[in-house]
Amino acid sequence: MQRARTLSYVLEFPLRVNSAQARALEVRLEAGRNLYNAVLGECLRRAKKLKTLQEYQEALKLLKSGSRKKAQKLFRQAREKADFNYPSIQRWGIRCKNACWIGDHLDTHTAQRIIERAFNAVNEWLLGKRGRPRFKPKRRFRSLESKTNQSGIRLRGSYESLDLRVEWAGLVLPLRLKPSRAFKDEKARFAFENHPIKYCRIVKRTIGLRERYFVQVVFEGHPWRRWSEPKGNVVGLDFGPSFVAYASKVASGFFSPGQYLKNLSREKRRLQRKLDRQRRANNPENYNPDGTVKKGAKRWKKSRGMILTERR
Repeated sequence: MQRARTLSYVLEFPLRVNSAQARALEVRLEAGRNLYNAVLGECLRRAKKLKTLQEYQEALKLLKSGSRKKAQKLFRQAREKADFNYPSIQRWGIRCKNACWIGDHLDTHTAQRIIERAFNAVNEWLLGKRGRPRFKPKRRFRSLESKTNQSGIRLRGSYESLDLRVEWAGLVLPLRLKPSRAFKDEKARFAFENHPIKYCRIVKRTIGLRERYFVQVVFEGHPWRRWSEPKGNVVGLDFGPSFVAYASKVASGFFSPGQYLKNLSREKRRLQRKLDRQRRANNPENYNPDGTVKKGAKRWKKSRGMILTERR
């Protein structure tokens, strides 16, 4: 299921979120993670069935021999037989959402985006465009988006009056805008005055030791650009993995950006040792008497101190 191919660009704004709203967003992100994993598991099950079908095996042989049209026809037949298509997966995911607690926290349009995300991951794996998708562990599902700006996650208000806010199923999250900067932000003013909003996405990020929330507003069209004539000497840069080369009419050469970075290997090693001690203290049942990890499936508990050490 591909999205409409229209020109678009993204502007990101920080959100003003209190503790109660942060807890509500955490619950919704966890609901999205559970729905994603459920749909991903169903897609992988149907993809496994698809690969065992005779039509799929014959289509692979025809594709290698160069008969592309015949192979595509067999691929379509195999997908229909295995029930591996987006409409079927979407119906299954919506039924799954409505049958459990997830339906109390996610609207239909947001759930459809999550279902589309899981289906595309498995579909691209079948097409050979990416590796086998993995299930999302806790605290690794960090974004939710809607289909349009008319329902689900919506941006309301005016940029001129600086009362922009995100409204989503009872949550009202104001954008963190400073008047002194907002009126000078030509990119944002140009976007809100000239282009319609396609949809919005809420993103969670860990900055320092705190969790921050942002809204990514997706506009339709070309972004604002500033064109200016170069003044003085023009310098060309070529960035490599270890060195940066530069060249101009005056001079040329290369330098290593690493020489300006602080070496944190000693601090990282100490934090890794501390993290290992905390992991062992929180999960003594997962270790043998000699200190090695037990074999088999295990449940790992994390304390708040352990989470803070991971962030550091």
